[in-house]
Amino acid sequence: MARPSQNLDHALLEAGFAELERGGVRGLSVRAVCARAGVNVRMLNYHFGSKDEFVRQLLNKTYQYFFNELSAGVRQNGAPLDRLACALRLIARFTVENRAIVRNLWMDINAGVPLVLEVTRSHGLRHIRLLYDLLAEAWEAGDLRRDIPVRQIFLAVIPGVFAPLMWRERVLPFSLAINSDIFPETDEISSPDPVETLLQNFTCLLAGFRARPADGALASPDRARPEASQERAAPVSPTSSRRQGETRSRAFPDEA
Repeated sequence: MARPSQNLDHALLEAGFAELERGGVRGLSVRAVCARAGVNVRMLNYHFGSKDEFVRQLLNKTYQYFFNELSAGVRQNGAPLDRLACALRLIARFTVENRAIVRNLWMDINAGVPLVLEVTRSHGLRHIRLLYDLLAEAWEAGDLRRDIPVRQIFLAVIPGVFAPLMWRERVLPFSLAINSDIFPETDEISSPDPVETLLQNFTCLLAGFRARPADGALASPDRARPEASQERAAPVSPTSSRRQGETRSRAFPDEA
């Protein structure tokens, strides 16, 4: 006979997600999770079998929720670079809204926590591959310089887009962006919204790789070149709606 769930497994996962903010996987306590969920400690083993299996499901579901939101956001119609900007916005918003969890998981990875490494390997950084595929699509469409390989453009642009966000939001254990020994106090970042700043950085970093007539063959030989008025995606505006296509901070939304 099936055991009555009473949504306790869902409540435990929600509580586990909240506890990740406090100390990551290394600091996750079964007693604290159950207390937050309002259930007896034995309920975690009853529903998940062990703490390791609970953590495994927690990390897998968290990543899968994030990736599903990201995939849905880039399936919309539009130029590849516009969809890439949408993907960057989604990742940035998720990182900002869950900065403590992302930082703690980074520290768990650096500490070699086996379960965190296992889940990281199993997903294989699929979100990074998605960004690369969108950039490659723009390159094939002739929106980017054809004389520079996609990999070179990707490595020049994407790390530079995210590094300031990681430092500014203290996702990493250190933060260059707030170090007064390096930056004077009057040298402020242009926008108080870190997501807007990220999109502004993306526009600036990508500018040098956008296709120009002087670059020679701009389009793939098997693809027709669009008219000049349509050949380029509209530049990403950092003042566009901040919340367009954003992820929610709740990792496990209630099911209908």
